[in-house]
Amino acid sequence: MTERTSMSDSETELQELGEKIIEEGAVALTASEDLLEGEQLLLKIHRPANMSDGLPRTHDLCDSIDEVLLNGERYSFDYEIDPDPPQSLWCESLYVADEIGTKSEHGCSAVPLEEGIDSVALNYN
Repeated sequence: MTERTSMSDSETELQELGEKIIEEGAVALTASEDLLEGEQLLLKIHRPANMSDGLPRTHDLCDSIDEVLLNGERYSFDYEIDPDPPQSLWCESLYVADEIGTKSEHGCSAVPLEEGIDSVALNYN
C-alpha cells in the first residue's frame, strides 16, 4: 500500500468506483484476499451472463482506473467480469445484492457496499 498524496485522473476512491459499477448492473463485488495483503486490488465484478446492459460502460469505467484508494491507502487496480455468483472462499465481499445473498447455495450473505468496504479497510489497512 502506498500513502495517498494527491488524486490523479486514473485513480478513484473504492466506494465511488463500487457505486458506479453497481449502477451498471453488478450484483456482487469481491476482492482477492491474497492480493489485498499486498498492494493490489483485483476486483471481481459479478453480473449475470445474460445481462449485457451496462457491460461496455463497466469496461470503460474500469479500464480508465489504475489505482484505487481505500481508507487513504493506494492500491494498484485490476478487475475481472465474472458471470458466476460470488464464493466466500479466498475473497472478501465488498458488495453482495440482497437477491444473491439470500440464496444459501452461493455461500455468502448480503453485504451493503459501505459495510463491505469498511470491513475490508479494517482488515487490510
